[in-house]
Parts: sequence; structure tokens; C-alpha cells
Amino acid sequence: MMMEEEDASNNYDRNHNFKDSSAADAVALDGETMEKITNELRQKKKVFLFLGAGVSVAPPASAPSWWTLMSTVLEETFKAVPIEHQKVARKLATSDATRSPEEVMETYYFVLQDKLFSLFRLLKEGKPNANHRIVAKMAKRGMLQSVLTTNFDEFIEEALDDEGLSYQVICTMDEFKTFLRSGCKGFAVLKIHGTVSRPDTIVAVANHYKGGKGFSGLKATVTHHFMKYHPTIFLGYSGWDFVHANYQEFWKNVGDSGGEMVYFVKFQGYQGGPNISKLVGRHIGPRLVLGDGIMPEYLCSIVNVFNPEDALDVMNQHCSVGADVGNSIILKQRDYITRWVGSFSTVAILAILWNESSNLNEITKSRLEKMKNVKGESDHEAMNTAGLTAYSMQLAAQYSQGTISEDEYNEKQRRATIEITLSQLSIEKAKKNELIDLLVHEMGSNSVFNGSNGQALLAMFPSYVMMSADAMGSDASTQEIYDRALSYIVDILLPLYETKDEDRMSEVMYNMRYVHSIFLRIESPESREEAENLIKSYAKDAVDNEWTNDVISEKNLKEVVPSLTRIAYQQIDTQALMNSQVKHVLDLVTQESSLDDILDGAFIIAISMERQAQYLSSDLYSNPKMIEIIQMLSINEEKAIPDEMYESVMSDLSRGVEPILKVLRDFDDAGAYGEKLHPREILATFDLGFIKCIQLCLKHIGDGAEIQNKRERNGFYPFDHLPSSASIYLSNRMENSVKHIKDDRAEQSALAMLVSLAEVTRNIEQMEKAVEASLIITEGKVTELTSPPIPEALAAAYQEDGDMDKALHYYKLALEGVHTFIMREKTDAIVLNACLITAMTDRKAALRTAFDYSPFFSDAQLNIIPKPSRSLLIQQCEAWAEELGMTLSEARRILTESQEQLENSEGLSSNSNNTIEEKLRTKGSSATIELDSNAESASSFKNYQCIENLNLKEKALPSETLTSDGHRPSKKPPIIGGRSCGTCVIM
Repeated sequence: MMMEEEDASNNYDRNHNFKDSSAADAVALDGETMEKITNELRQKKKVFLFLGAGVSVAPPASAPSWWTLMSTVLEETFKAVPIEHQKVARKLATSDATRSPEEVMETYYFVLQDKLFSLFRLLKEGKPNANHRIVAKMAKRGMLQSVLTTNFDEFIEEALDDEGLSYQVICTMDEFKTFLRSGCKGFAVLKIHGTVSRPDTIVAVANHYKGGKGFSGLKATVTHHFMKYHPTIFLGYSGWDFVHANYQEFWKNVGDSGGEMVYFVKFQGYQGGPNISKLVGRHIGPRLVLGDGIMPEYLCSIVNVFNPEDALDVMNQHCSVGADVGNSIILKQRDYITRWVGSFSTVAILAILWNESSNLNEITKSRLEKMKNVKGESDHEAMNTAGLTAYSMQLAAQYSQGTISEDEYNEKQRRATIEITLSQLSIEKAKKNELIDLLVHEMGSNSVFNGSNGQALLAMFPSYVMMSADAMGSDASTQEIYDRALSYIVDILLPLYETKDEDRMSEVMYNMRYVHSIFLRIESPESREEAENLIKSYAKDAVDNEWTNDVISEKNLKEVVPSLTRIAYQQIDTQALMNSQVKHVLDLVTQESSLDDILDGAFIIAISMERQAQYLSSDLYSNPKMIEIIQMLSINEEKAIPDEMYESVMSDLSRGVEPILKVLRDFDDAGAYGEKLHPREILATFDLGFIKCIQLCLKHIGDGAEIQNKRERNGFYPFDHLPSSASIYLSNRMENSVKHIKDDRAEQSALAMLVSLAEVTRNIEQMEKAVEASLIITEGKVTELTSPPIPEALAAAYQEDGDMDKALHYYKLALEGVHTFIMREKTDAIVLNACLITAMTDRKAALRTAFDYSPFFSDAQLNIIPKPSRSLLIQQCEAWAEELGMTLSEARRILTESQEQLENSEGLSSNSNNTIEEKLRTKGSSATIELDSNAESASSFKNYQCIENLNLKEKALPSETLTSDGHRPSKKPPIIGGRSCGTCVIM
């Protein structure tokens, strides 16, 4: 906070209360919370402080916020782009409110690796501000147990030095381990994200934040210990980290073990940030106290009660800092960033441009402007669906009684429907109401809605308006928003309705609703025309070929959306960028630059190609040899394709980078190895990118999508599909390459590729080796660094093989990743099958797993498209709850309210020390599940009430290897999660 220069001695009255109006407002607004903290200190309790970036923003520290730093770095990077690509760079945004700064930094780390961390030396330009100084004085007075901070800067340490207080900084895993075992000398400063003077400790990218390096088990244990025995105050901290899986696990443990109060203090007036009461309060309940205030007045007000001199001294220093001080430091920081970006190689600059182009384009700019100008005003008074039903009944009664006319009835009904549809639209309330009025009028009078298909259009139109408003942003008028949505009706829907079956076309267009939201973002007339033709073509094909809704959804996700996205988001010319990168690396060779510089440039290209395989693979559809392979496999998926044909495609893929591949092979032959990189590792990384392109191109051949859908509709985990001959070739090639890859960026992707390929042939040994290697990298957990289908594919393979204990082990690991930001496409299938296995021994534990992890019951992955497994899980949970003598809502309330209630209530309870088979044996006749003595393993349970209650009529399709009537010819019947049938036992 900046204050005008004035004599701070006049800031207090005789009772040592601040007279400054802003401080007085803070005290008045949150006096209750401050009094609680003061009482804690009066009881001689030492406070544990948890400090975020907000404490270092005020001068003379003047640390940039994450968002400001990200914007400045991107801006300077795009300025440094070679002139031939400046046109692309100028189109890109330099900030993105929909992505966290550490996710943007992920791209820089992806390209620069440890060189990224030298950026944070700019923090050395500042000095401790009043926040750091009041904390240091509290530490010196014995008011604090210790301080934990997420900040890299060392302002707290400098303030402690000025106070002459002995302290120890705890950063690394080893230091936390030692601290946990034997404490430290002096005051403890716990820095969970590292410190600027030791770059190797810094946590600045998404994978570090959400993985072990950011908040590991040891760091969580130390933090948990202090929070159990000391009141904790969070200051200057948004709490966004709390959405990550490791933090949620931490808060759950904090809640389970009990402890002291937790005070979370936000900056007064700040409206953003996550819902702390939900993220934290659901775990620790009444121990959480929310407050707000102004820094440093908030802490100074508390200190003032005990040591007025300290509070006065700090406020005097705070008020003496002028605006020119902060501005001077900011200019120095900007200069440092410019010089830092200037040290990048041209190849690195182009790689960052390539990787960020799809995230920071014109559409993103438009969305950012909307988010900047609108404060996310939500209409809490908007009617919900249940309210609409009741309101509709009320209107119908009024109409039947003659108290309202037919026109009034239609208008009121229409308005209510529109209000619900637009309730979550983030525009000013006045404009939203204006838009609602316009829609009510136009939908009642426009001739477009009065034709034979008017009812279908009326039902869909409010959704198109909402998408149009979201796409156009806050500057668009209500009329412009309406016109764009109407043009979609007139230009696309009506022509389709005129030539095709109206009812079926309405259903098709509903299933293509996500496509509409992309289309409505397109500004260019040429692009809009191209997109119109694409949508019309697919819609007509859907009706003509009688595609099922599942097929339409599948084609939307795998074909229409990627194609439309390339049109909408103006994908840059990747070939031109790649050619520029190759040229710059070859220039380094010609100029006889250092071997490390050449290898570094080559590796940046290789890893970028692997990351952009989704886009590069689209070019293969015009490759003659690939077309021939696709045609052969479309006729017979099991046909053995000669390796020479795949090699030909690989050769075509590598043509653009062949000069670099030759240089790398020459280095390898000559035994020329870099300090960090081996030419063979770079060659293997290029190979990974080529393999991924072919896999992406072939995975939708044949009826693979339909097999996946049928499997999931019957409760099976939907294994990825690929013609087996292609899988065998790619697996052999991948196994030869992965052993040379050491870089985490490429290794995790390579391991996921091995698992995905092994899914096809059910090679469990290959899958397990790859999954375990991946878990070693992430310290045994599933984090954002873990690429799907690790580990869920291995869990499903063991489940199908009848090894329930191993299956549940890997499903539980997969569930750890469910609460992370990374969308796991098969979340619904993962949760369902984990619950089914758990329910073999413990219905309550199965229900609790569903309540914790299913997107239907929890906050986990709400944005993923619901899959058939979700509805199966809901019905299965209802059956389990009924067995326990409860309704589903009662079970959810009881089983989530109290672990103690769960353990003490009647029924089965799990014993985590036993295997599933052992649990079943120990239950004897009282168990509702009985082990079939005629079965070869625990994979057959006859009386297991499961999805057989759902009256599913389709044959189960466990895999593509089935008998003519849809069953797998197997000696060991699989347990997958469907229903029991005559030939195979499907749980």
C-alpha cells in the first residue's frame, strides 16, 4: 500500500488506535477478527504466519505481482522475435486471466529449463517494506513461532538482519527433513517455494507448484505441525494454490487432526481469488476465520496493543516512502527483464512464440478485455431450474384461470427461460437486463422464430446469445450480440433445416453445441465462411449417415473441434517457424559455435515438435503413404503393414529437420557430447514427436470410437484404440528411443506413449514398467507432470486381468490427479471402476470415493464432458445407498459429514491392511458379497449387486478381441464394471 508522506506520529489516538481513515475502516470492518488474534497473543500463544506475494508489493520492496511479471516478460519476448515473424507476435496478448502465471512460466521452463530462474534476480533491486519490518519486530518480541512464505525474495531475512535476530532459512527437502527431526538454531523462515539466492530451490512453474517440489509431504508435515499447536494467520496470500491436489490433501489432514484457529486475511476490498470458505472451510469447519484489512496497518494494529513503539516505528518508515522510490525500482526491474530476454537464443525465442501462439492470440485478447472490464458480477437472484419449473406451473395456473392472457403467459415463460440461460453471463447487470429485454421482444416478434422450425430455434437461441456475448466481450452492444447470434441461425441453421429432417437436425446441432461457441468467436469473414462450410458439411453427414449421438460427440471432439479451432485461433505457420529455427541452428554450426549451444538449439526444436504433435499430425492426412496405410487398416485393422511404409512416413515427417538430424548423427559418430545433452537423446526426442504424430493420425481408424463408447456404456474403462499392427511397430520403435531420453519434459511424454501403445495389446509388463518409471519422476504421486493414461490404463488392465488389489492401487493413484487442473478425459470411468472394486468389500467406502471424486458429486473436474460412466455411477450409488437403508442424499450427508459416524454406523467397514480377497474371506456369511468357489480367482462374484440392476441391454464389449456374440473368450473372466452375463462375469 502507498500512503502520502506525512508525520506518522499523528496517526494514533491516545488509545493507540489508528486515526488514518483507511486504517480505521479496516479496523471497523474487521475488528472482531483482529480482537480474536489479539486475545490469542494475550494468552501467550505464539502465532504462525503464512505470508504470500502481497506482503512484498509495497515499496521499497516493489516486487511485481505474478501477473505483472508475466505480462512484462511476454511483452519483452515478443519484441525480441525476428522481424520476419513480428506480424505473428503483434497478434499475441501479453497476459491471460484464464491461465495462472505459473502456467505461462511453464512454457519458459519448457524451453529454457533452469535458465528461467535467473529471472528472479530482479527481486534484489528492492528493500524490505513495512510489512517485512513489522514481521521482524514481532519475531524479535517472541510473538511468532515462525514464518512460512511462498515468496522467493529475501526481504524478510534482511528485516530480521536489521533487527539483529538470529534465524535459519529452510528451503530444500533435506533442510525440512532436518528441521522436522531436530529443529533449527534461531528463528525459522520456511520458504516452500525457494529463495532467490539459491536458484535450484525456486518453484515457479505449474508442475512444481502442484507436484512434490512445491508442497511436498515433508513441507506439509512441518506446516501441519505448526498449525496444530499455534494460531495461524494467512496474509497477502490469494489461496489459489489450495485448488491443487496436494494442498487439498493437506487441508483434509489438518481438519482430521484438529488444532488451533486459522485466520485468513484478504486485502480490504479485494473481490477476486478462490472460495476459501469452500476450499478450506469444508475441511476445518469453525476453526477457519475470514477477515480483511490493509497492510501493514493490520499487523501494526495488533502489535500496537503490546508494543506501541514498534508499531509507531514501522508506520513512520512506511509513511516516509514516496512514490518515486517505487517507480525507480520498477524501472530497474523492467531493464533487468529486457536484458534477461536479450540473452535468449533466437531458437528459444521462436520456440516460446510457437508454444504460446495458440494461447495468446486475438481471441484471447478479446476475452481478456471482457474479463478486465467486468468484475464477474454474478446474478445471485437469478432463477434456477427448479425455480423455473415451479414458476411455469404457477404461470400455467394463472393462464388457465384467465388471470393472464396467452401473450402474457408466453412472454413471462420466455423471459424466465432466458434469465436462467444468461444467469452466469459475466456482463454488467444493467446490460444483461437490456439483453434479456431485447431477446424477449425479438423472440416473440421476429419472423425467423415463427416458421415451422421456430420452436426448435427458440429453444436453442438463448444459448447462442450467451456464447455470442462471451465471445464478443464487454465492448459489444446488446444489439451486436443479438445480431451475431441471429446470423448463426440465418446463415447456418436455416439452410440446414431446409434440406434435412428438422427433428434430427435439431438433435445433431444440439450435440454440436460446443462447436457453436468456437464459431461465434470468429471475426474474419473469410474464416467465418470456412467455418460455416465445415459445420454444414459435418451436420449433413451426421443426418445422411445416421450417426448416433455418441458418434457425433466423438467426431466433434476428435475432428470438428480441432479443425474449427485451427480456423478460429488463426494457427500460425508452424512450418515457417520450424524452418527459421532449423536455419538458426545450422548457422550456429557454420559459425562453429559451442557444441552446447548447438545441442541446446536442436533440443529446443525437438521438444517443441513433440509438444505440437497434435497440430503437426494433421499434415499427415495429405501424405500419400499415410493415406495408403489408413486405407489398408480401414479394411482390416489387423493387417500387417510393412515397416518400410511406416519408415517412409517417418522420413517425410523428418524432412524439415533432416539437416539437424544429420548434424546430430555426425556428432554421435564422432563421440562429441555436450555437458548436459547427448546427441542420441535429441535424436530420440525427435523420434518421439514423429511417433506421436503417427499415433494421433491412426487412433481413430475403424470402429475404435464406437468400441470405446460401448465399453464405457457397459461400465468398462475405455482403453485407447489403435490398430494392433501399428501399435506393435510404434511400441518397438518407442522402446528403442525412450532409453536414451533423460529430460523430464520428454521422458514423461515418452512413458505415457508406451502405456498408451501397450493398452492395445494388453502388454501389462510394458505398462507397469512405464508407469513405475513415471511415478519415480513425480515422487510416487500423480501430478500435472503425469501424462494420461498413466496410471489409470494400468489399473484397468489389472482389473480386467482379475488382480483387484493392484487395480485399486493404481486407480487410487489416478484419483489423486482428479482434483488437479489437468483434465483427465476418462475421469468418470476412473471413478466408477475404483468405486466398483472398493464396493466388493465396503459399500460405504465406495460411496465416499464417489462423493469425493466424481464430477457429479464434488468440485472435481466440473468442466469435463459427462461420459456414460457418470450416469452408471449415480445409479450404482443409489443401489448401494438403498442396501445401507438410506437414500442417496442421506448417504452423501452422513458419509461426508463425519468419519466417526462412518466408522460407528452399521454395515461393512474397510480394513486397509488386508487385500480385497482377504477381506472377502473374513466377512463369511454376513457379507453381501460371496466368493464363487468355482471361480479361478477372486474375479467372479455372483451375488454382487452392481450394474445388473441398471437393466443395460447392450452386450458388453471388454475389448476389440471378442467372440461373435460380443464376449471375450477367456479362461479368467474379466472384472470390469458392467453387468453379469452368461459367458463372462462382468462386475
